[in-house]
Amino acid sequence: GVGGPSDPLSMDPVPFISLKEEEELGNESWASNLAVMGIVEAGAQSLQPGNFTAGATHLLQFFFTPTVGLGEFGFLMIDGPEGFDFGSPCQVSDLEPHYYVAGDSGASATRRLDAVTSCTSSPWPTNSSSHNHARI
Repeated sequence: GVGGPSDPLSMDPVPFISLKEEEELGNESWASNLAVMGIVEAGAQSLQPGNFTAGATHLLQFFFTPTVGLGEFGFLMIDGPEGFDFGSPCQVSDLEPHYYVAGDSGASATRRLDAVTSCTSSPWPTNSSSHNHARI
């Protein structure tokens, strides 16, 4: 950025790092130039497990209201706590058809994710023992 000497947000121009420098820094100390389009607010999301037994493998249903559209090549990232595992590869599918029916309450209908092409998971941080980071 550019600003005057009294501007508290002033800083000298800084070039982007090269791909080689990014690879040398590694995932632990550098996140590439990822544009965050929005964060799902607490009141606009719901996570519903299919089984409440500790350690169980089950279906998770995640409902959310997006703040912006993702556009072509956009993706959704979901992070779970240490020890949570989405599986590798993770799986994404539509809900049962009755979830997509609008009721008489005036609430908007649940909509499907458009054009899901893949779900990949990875450990985060990279030394984690579980695949707790999903990219859909």
